[in-house]
Amino acid sequence: MEEARKITVLLMAYGTPEKREEVDGYLKDVFNGNKVPEEIIENVTKKYEEIGFSPLKKITLRQARLLEKHLKNDGISCTVTVGMKHWHPRIDEAAIKIKQTNPKKVIGIVAHPFRSLAGSDGYKKRFSAVFEGKDYYFIDDWYRQPALKTAWLKNIDKSRSEFGANEDIFVVFTSHGLPERVEDNLYKSQLNEFVDALCKGGGIKRYCLAYQNGEHKDWYKPEVMEKVRGLRSEGIKNVLIAPIGYITESLETLYDIDIMYVKSFENLGMKVRRVECLNESPELIDAMAEAVKSTL
Repeated sequence: MEEARKITVLLMAYGTPEKREEVDGYLKDVFNGNKVPEEIIENVTKKYEEIGFSPLKKITLRQARLLEKHLKNDGISCTVTVGMKHWHPRIDEAAIKIKQTNPKKVIGIVAHPFRSLAGSDGYKKRFSAVFEGKDYYFIDDWYRQPALKTAWLKNIDKSRSEFGANEDIFVVFTSHGLPERVEDNLYKSQLNEFVDALCKGGGIKRYCLAYQNGEHKDWYKPEVMEKVRGLRSEGIKNVLIAPIGYITESLETLYDIDIMYVKSFENLGMKVRRVECLNESPELIDAMAEAVKSTL
């Protein structure tokens, strides 16, 4: 048992409610403890209910088990656990339990391979507050792992095959937007670098990066809806959406893309398909494992 506790990995994800009764508390956490207007709570609840609630937590827990197995097969004796930024099991709760086992080394990895000021700092603050003075490592930048590129290209190829052999396809890569006042050039450059690498490796000629901003008007451009309307005016009829900013299925993919975007694009007379998230793919787990091993 002592050997198994030498290295502990904390896999951190955003978090999600799993039933109606949790939505209010979850949104209050997202809004930094402030009271959330009832109309927002009801609107978000309806979205979750329409998709049968998000599988993000369940998938993240399975990712953790697969990552632990992968690392052990590579000869690294470790334990992998899960912490959520905005819901249970919370990062600080999971971190305190880890600390109580007196691990020799702790590695935190964010389940989002691109570093962002608005996102990564929140994870790191919660994680490092518990392990101050301990030997720990924090990973929030692992988009250059070759296996991650392989994983996305595999799923992209599968979705491209759903179009006709001679159909001209435009690929729209998406990630979460941020307020325009948060000028995060590193986040943008990492996304663009990854998109260019995918297109070069996959022979994709027509593509762009766009941001999923929800109902926010003053967030990063181009916004997905605006971009696709522009593509339609240019005569493009076939669009493939690749949500590279979301490795795990969530409200942003199952509702925002599969319901809201798809319905809007089809109303424009466009044929649209969506690339499946990586979820539990062997290549994703390999990418995570390599990122962890690189700190050792």
